[in-house]
Amino acid sequence: MILVYTSKATSRARYIFDFLLNGILGQEMDLVTDRSVYDSFDGPRINYSGEDDRPGLFFEPAGLLHERGIRGHDLNFMEYGEVPVCFPVFNKKSVLPFDLFSYAFYLLARYEEYLPYVRDAFGRFRAEDSIAWREGFLRKPVIDILAFRLMDILQQAYPRLEKVPRNYRFISTIDINAAYAYKHKGIVRIAWGIARTLRDLNGASLLQQLRVFLNREPDPFDHYGEQLAIQRKYGLDVIYFVLFSPYGTNDRNISVNNRKFQVLIKTLGDYSRVGIHASFGSTHNPGQLSGEIQNLSWVLKREIECVRQHLLLLQIPQTYRNYINEDIFEDYSMGYPMDPGFRAGTSYPFRFFDLDMETITKLVVHPFAFQDIAFENGYTLKDYTELTGQVSAVNGDMILLFSNENFSRKILNKKGLELYEMLINYGTGNI
Repeated sequence: MILVYTSKATSRARYIFDFLLNGILGQEMDLVTDRSVYDSFDGPRINYSGEDDRPGLFFEPAGLLHERGIRGHDLNFMEYGEVPVCFPVFNKKSVLPFDLFSYAFYLLARYEEYLPYVRDAFGRFRAEDSIAWREGFLRKPVIDILAFRLMDILQQAYPRLEKVPRNYRFISTIDINAAYAYKHKGIVRIAWGIARTLRDLNGASLLQQLRVFLNREPDPFDHYGEQLAIQRKYGLDVIYFVLFSPYGTNDRNISVNNRKFQVLIKTLGDYSRVGIHASFGSTHNPGQLSGEIQNLSWVLKREIECVRQHLLLLQIPQTYRNYINEDIFEDYSMGYPMDPGFRAGTSYPFRFFDLDMETITKLVVHPFAFQDIAFENGYTLKDYTELTGQVSAVNGDMILLFSNENFSRKILNKKGLELYEMLINYGTGNI
């Protein structure tokens, strides 16, 4: 047990100390404001207050955890052991020259995404507008690294404090934005697809469509058997996120009423977890989101427990509030579409903190580190392996995002399925 003393036990303080000490380091902890309880405690102690004469390890607060509301902060960065950090403190008795806990909270609560920012064409927060991008640490799980250093500090002061080992995990997630390229789309969409192919004078595509319709070759997106074979081969944890929505400009999957599509979903659900890929159209329409979840639940004959937002259109806090209102408490949207790394500064799952409400919610956020289309943005296999190494070093979760339609494409001069298996080999430590 680690006892933390603070002058004000805010929800922010409880949240970040619990995440760092319990969530990452596996240590039981408690937060107290009673001096006598703290002073008489016979065990590891952290003094997070302005009272530098109290016993235990003294960490000077910068103030963020004792504030309420949201305001712009002038973030002055410095290097601490090759990790960029901010929220400097100036009391020489402080164990660290910066407030680790305020810094971790700022990143984890996505404080910067509550401030005004320029959205991209889809309305998303861009990687290049983040402090992690500007300061060059997007591809470092800085919170996890600093938590491990905190553990070293604690053990130096309290040698009997034992590390609680946690295993590195590799998790594959597959987004089904379009279950099939040509099949099961209905007469109107099939006719429109053929007309567009003729307009573009794409003879090879037209021939492929005809061969698929005549059952002379499989649909280009139908690689589900191979995916399941790879899953069994490596004993993978796999989660499928299925777009199960009405047709729209940015939502173009098969009709939710199509029986073949429903059978496919049930089959995947027999071997893997299946979550909702919340549609672009549902972002500002909670009623549509509710319908999508109910329809997918009806097909699977089970409750839907996890979600990823289509096109990663994550607008904090409203997107997460929508999920909570639908009793979905696991999200896999925390990441950037084209730029790998750690949007929230961690590779560990964490609970969503609603800054507007100053509330720790039930929603658990699982940040992903790499999406397949990052290769189209100039990233390489070396970038991917370095990222898996970063996650492995802190015993975190390496979550890969692969889109179903990319299994049939050429990426890095490799067929998508071949590349996917290679990424799994790297991610699971087989290479």
